[in-house]
Amino acid sequence: MVVKSILSSVTKIPSKLSLRTVLIVPLALQILGIVGFVGYLSFKNGEQAVNELSTQLRQETSAHIQSYIEGYLETPHLVNQANVEAIKSGYLDVFNVKDTKLLERYFARQLQVFKSVSYISVSNEQGGIIGASRYKGNLTVGSTVNFVKGDFAIYTADSNGNRKNLLSLNPNYDTRTRPWYITIAQAGRPAWSKITTYTDNNVGITAGVPFFDSTGKLAGVLTTDLAISQISTFLQGLRISDSGAMFVIERSGLMVASSTSEKLYVLNQNQQNAQRLKAIESTVPLVQETAKYLSDRFGDFNKISGSQQIDFTIDGKRHFLQLSSLKDERGIDWLIVVVVPEDDFIKQIHSNTLTTVLLCIVALVVAILICIQTIRWITQPILSLNQSAKALAKGNWQQTANTERSDELGELAKSFNTMTHELQVSFDEMKTLNEALSQSEKLLENYNRTLEQQVSERTADLKKSEATLRDVYDELRLREQELRLITDALPVCIFYTDLSQRYQFINHACEIWFNCSRDEILGRHNRDFLGEAAYQVVEPYIKQVFTGQIATYEAELSYPSGNKHISAIYIPDFDRDAQVRGYYGLIMDISEQRNATLREHKRAEAASILEERNRMAREIHDTLAQSFTGILVQMGAAMQVLVDDPQAIQSHLEIIDELARIGLTEARRSVTALRPQLLEEGNLDGALHRIVTQMRASINTDLIYEIKGIAYPLPAEVEHNLLRIAQEALTNAIRYADASEIRVELVYGNAQCILSVKDDGLGFGVGNIPSINGFGLLGISERAERIGAQLTIQSQPSQGTEIVVTVNQERELP
Repeated sequence: MVVKSILSSVTKIPSKLSLRTVLIVPLALQILGIVGFVGYLSFKNGEQAVNELSTQLRQETSAHIQSYIEGYLETPHLVNQANVEAIKSGYLDVFNVKDTKLLERYFARQLQVFKSVSYISVSNEQGGIIGASRYKGNLTVGSTVNFVKGDFAIYTADSNGNRKNLLSLNPNYDTRTRPWYITIAQAGRPAWSKITTYTDNNVGITAGVPFFDSTGKLAGVLTTDLAISQISTFLQGLRISDSGAMFVIERSGLMVASSTSEKLYVLNQNQQNAQRLKAIESTVPLVQETAKYLSDRFGDFNKISGSQQIDFTIDGKRHFLQLSSLKDERGIDWLIVVVVPEDDFIKQIHSNTLTTVLLCIVALVVAILICIQTIRWITQPILSLNQSAKALAKGNWQQTANTERSDELGELAKSFNTMTHELQVSFDEMKTLNEALSQSEKLLENYNRTLEQQVSERTADLKKSEATLRDVYDELRLREQELRLITDALPVCIFYTDLSQRYQFINHACEIWFNCSRDEILGRHNRDFLGEAAYQVVEPYIKQVFTGQIATYEAELSYPSGNKHISAIYIPDFDRDAQVRGYYGLIMDISEQRNATLREHKRAEAASILEERNRMAREIHDTLAQSFTGILVQMGAAMQVLVDDPQAIQSHLEIIDELARIGLTEARRSVTALRPQLLEEGNLDGALHRIVTQMRASINTDLIYEIKGIAYPLPAEVEHNLLRIAQEALTNAIRYADASEIRVELVYGNAQCILSVKDDGLGFGVGNIPSINGFGLLGISERAERIGAQLTIQSQPSQGTEIVVTVNQERELP
């Protein structure tokens, strides 16, 4: 009862106050509350933003560091893998070394390409070593005599890797006793050595990979050294806060890299031998205290796993800590530590708190003054209207309210006078709208009839286009049958399988080898015909080709038609997105070469087989693959205009027919090693002009061809290979570069003939150069080497790619 009485008294208070007071007081209280609440939320949100910002900053910084280190550590293994492939291909001969200087120059050139590595070498089981290095900014080379254990001489070298002056001589050098050699040899796969300090007191790590002879016995180790100091330089270039720190440590607690200027090693008393620094013994307080905290919390750095965010205090001050593990399958197991003091973030909030309070007070005063003035402006006409109403109540009929204002109160007095007029205007407008609606209904009815007629016509056009497209499919099927006749006539086993390793195409030789019909083989898995034992032999090469690399091998396998010693090559097939969708296989029976009586003839015959196989692979890639690529482009263009412009499909169909005919003609010529038809019908200039004209008709890219100088005849083999190089470069640019312009230029000079293919597409960087094992660039490189030409490939990300082939006229062509 008392509560009700109090509430009743409170509700009566506004009725006793003036209108201005009732409006001003609640608004002022609301503004005061809102300003205070906003100030409080601003402060709390600032603190929350600091926590979120620190979390995000630590995560992004740690991820950035991890990404950089992973990419940096990958470089030496790429160098090693390239050298392993060079050994396998026979380009790099480390088994019969007659002149160590050749390998010294080879490694020196690699050092100039890979700026981040400091030493590249090869060691063997005889204790010998050959390598090149950077020593105090200068290029050096060295080797043991005859590539066996003994005196290890190191020389200064010029930019080409040629020896200059003797720098040092290490007697009785035997690589087999070196810790890094033992570690990598025992691993039997790519591996890292332990981090060591070099003679110049720099810290580095060795990436190595063993290689084996033809019997599978360990023959030696390829190594590439990496300077760890570059990681510290990268960390020092990052800025996380004014006093934060970033460092990388091993599980043993030894420092790997740091964003501070502290050296990662300490010298002994004679200032000669360097020992690596432990994080817990760092002279940087923040690094030392962080390491001590981690040691106290986990007891052992090996117990730290995954990514963790931890808050801890140093001298009573809060610090944010981000821990991340960095591992790889080659032996790297490091911890990335990012630590930031809270004061680096919160001090700005503290300094702004007073400013925020003062601004809130000023805003409050200004808001209240504006509120008072606004309410006075609102209530003034209401009070005037009240006075007029009182005067009218007293009989003063001459009294009128001021209606000079144009706001709501002024409009109120005028609304009644104009209402009748507005209603009449509204009725007239409604009549006009009804007439317009009736006219619109008639137009809609006529449009529906027209639309039905258009739909019928378009349906008829689509049926006609469908029939035309069916004719195209029939023509393509006929071309496929002709291609099958050619491949069936070849004495080699040719097939194509998809990503699931199921046969999609085979020739007649495959039917004979598997002792099955074509229908029984197509759609079946490799393992179904090879058997488990034979499949285990070829499976690694299938996995290799699915990575986008060409795989070649020789093996003795059991087929239903009998045991065969085969030589095989697997060529990857890429889709428009440069993803592997299957592979082509070419297998030859070389069993007769295994006979003892043909041993002397074996090398020459094997080389001939390899050359013919590579020629067939290049020709198939340069003829059929490029012709079918053109057909697919034309088919895509035809499908786009099929609905919108059925008449335009005829030009695309004509180009498809011509591309299929050219592809089959070139395939027949490739089998018999004949000159390309384009060159039979004219010279190199005419052939290039025709290719550019065909491709320009089917793509949206601006394709330009230009010839400079007076054309003169070149040797047939030179014109042949230059034509194939231009075809491959154009195909790659159209499929992968996403370019707006592609320019082909042929320059006939007095001493040189230069072919250039340049685009303004995606390009690629030094660290992302497409593998030379990709058949396109491999074919270009081999063809340039075959005619003694100089090949130059220039590219940068987002700035396009340029391929230049230079043929010297004075040089004797092979």
